[in-house]
Amino acid sequence: MHWEEFVRSYDRNAVNRHAYPGAIGEAMRPARDYSYRWGELLWDALTGAPPPSLHGMRDFSIEYTNWVRRDLKPIQRVLSRSLDSAFAAISEHAVDEAHLEEWARPSMELNFHRLNSMAQQSWGRLLRPEFFGGPAALLLLERDRYFLAAQALKLSRMRDVFGHEDLFDPLMAPMRHWLNGALNEFDTLQALWALSSADDTLIALPAPAQFEQLAGGANIDLLVLDTRNHTACGIQVKSSGVQRVEGRYDVTRVVLVDGVRDLSNVRAVRTHPMHSDRRRVPWPGIVSAHHLLDLRISPVTDTFATRREIVQNKLHARHVAGTILNRNREAYANLAERVRAALAEPTESAESSPRPAAGTP
Repeated sequence: MHWEEFVRSYDRNAVNRHAYPGAIGEAMRPARDYSYRWGELLWDALTGAPPPSLHGMRDFSIEYTNWVRRDLKPIQRVLSRSLDSAFAAISEHAVDEAHLEEWARPSMELNFHRLNSMAQQSWGRLLRPEFFGGPAALLLLERDRYFLAAQALKLSRMRDVFGHEDLFDPLMAPMRHWLNGALNEFDTLQALWALSSADDTLIALPAPAQFEQLAGGANIDLLVLDTRNHTACGIQVKSSGVQRVEGRYDVTRVVLVDGVRDLSNVRAVRTHPMHSDRRRVPWPGIVSAHHLLDLRISPVTDTFATRREIVQNKLHARHVAGTILNRNREAYANLAERVRAALAEPTESAESSPRPAAGTP
């Protein structure tokens, strides 16, 4: 689908009307504002508006990455206090899932920034390609893929903190769903950046708020842009069971990715403290772990991080992946085929398919 047609389903000036209470709402305000600003830049690029100046883009990128480094952890600490309150209520047997939902929903909003802080080079390739192309861009993309995988490992450590059995307690469902959703986005972006690495005319980005939470049946988590043919497709990521939600999305512009079916993010684990048997359950983070295990330490990777840090990440990646077979190459190839098909001009049948009504969740 051509960029201008693709972007018609999105409102440049959309604003999230959901208000968080108290300190959470105050902490989340700058996070939302930055997401809106990235959404405006994306919307302008897809509609052919003049790009920002090189200096303007550089200054905004520096401002934004400094904010992520300085303020994202304090925001997470505010959310953690809400989480502590929920756990205290759990210990008193006076909680339902709504307590943890108050923590999980803003935490998922923040995942855009966790991904986007590592996508600055990709934004540069979209907005000012004359300054951000060539062999150097591919090297920087490999660096970004390393940091993306390393950040996914940090999230996966939360499973170790809670323990597998506790994580499958019904009261912990919001926490488990958040972890699965966030890690599947990391793994899917890893696969899409593998595609970008093989074809530098393709750019994969996390979707800002106007394209995600506020877009009804066209809402997406990620998107891929073909800069040669000016076509685009959105990516909506689900942990599993994607067939149950296919009718909610605009299939002419959204590719649905199932973490189990498409990424092989599944593992057999104990899910009940009183039972020794293991169940196969969605287990995202495996793609990221295998990416780190495949990484060869070399003078090139010395520009990413110290060798000691890379080795430490490899050791933790082995813990996450365990003995699970590495299916990254197969997952990358299958997803690349689907994305390339979606980037082609829509077929007559796709154009005539009914679209979900506005406001579809």
